[in-house]
Amino acid sequence: MSGRRGTETRTMSEATLVRMEPELDRLVTDAAKQAGLSKAAWLREQVVKRLDAPQELARVSRLPTSDVEELARLAAMVARLNGATVQLQAALREAGETELHAEGERVLSDFRSIQRQLVDATLMVRDAVRRD
Repeated sequence: MSGRRGTETRTMSEATLVRMEPELDRLVTDAAKQAGLSKAAWLREQVVKRLDAPQELARVSRLPTSDVEELARLAAMVARLNGATVQLQAALREAGETELHAEGERVLSDFRSIQRQLVDATLMVRDAVRRD
């Protein structure tokens, strides 16, 4: 793949697809995890070492911290709550429960706000981890 696409602003715009046997992929995954890197970052690091290329070409992409993973898990749980609340809202509306439906709309609005904030926080923390 060559060059940038659309509004892409990546500093590393080139990509190479590497196909491998499942066993080799497992070994790469394990090695990358042990090094605290993404598979792409670990492979890039290995290529830079093998080619004796400038070290700055092996820019590191760290794996998400457990905090980032927990924020993402929490955001997913709130998304499921949103879905369940939408289903409840439909049932309340069909049953003619206007007062309960109105209260449910307020709850749904809060869930959606919380979900947006969690997604924003997850992205912010993830980006901060990547910069370190």
